[in-house]
Amino acid sequence: MRKNISGFTIVELLIVIVVIAILAAITIVAYNGIQQNARNSNTASAASAYLKGFALYNAANFSYPSFSGYACLGQSSCRGGTWTNSSAVDTALRTVMGSQLPVPSSTSINDNSSGAVALAYIPVSQNVTLDGVARYWVIYTLEGNVRCPVGPVVSGAWPTYSSTPPANGATNTTPTSSYCFVVLPNPG
Repeated sequence: MRKNISGFTIVELLIVIVVIAILAAITIVAYNGIQQNARNSNTASAASAYLKGFALYNAANFSYPSFSGYACLGQSSCRGGTWTNSSAVDTALRTVMGSQLPVPSSTSINDNSSGAVALAYIPVSQNVTLDGVARYWVIYTLEGNVRCPVGPVVSGAWPTYSSTPPANGATNTTPTSSYCFVVLPNPG
């Protein structure tokens, strides 16, 4: 007497394993893209809030906060180099933005020369120019080669910029990051 043996063949099992592996790979890639978009959205939201904060500060004081250097905005948004956290700028902005300042994404992009920065303020004293005139700036960094959602951003390379909008939607890009330079209106 012969018993019927039921089960899967080795080919059927291999096909199931391959299908599961393909679905897992697609899920991991999609998940990484979602995380990057969330971090970029957080940083863009913080940049927008700071731009509004600087506008409020300017309206109340007819100037922007003074600082001698490049000031990182938000907790842990810079790591070393010439970029430093500025309690003076934070204190000045708290007068118009409240005690809780926005925090950009904790992931900062390293620009190889001046440390890592997610969101920063550059005062006019640093001579970063727009169309040949030193201006005040807010810059923010996004992951990936993406368009800058908060702006308008300008074209050019450090430290000279043009008011012409960049075709790719970002001031400077690398394969891993997009740098967004936004000029603040003249104080007063």
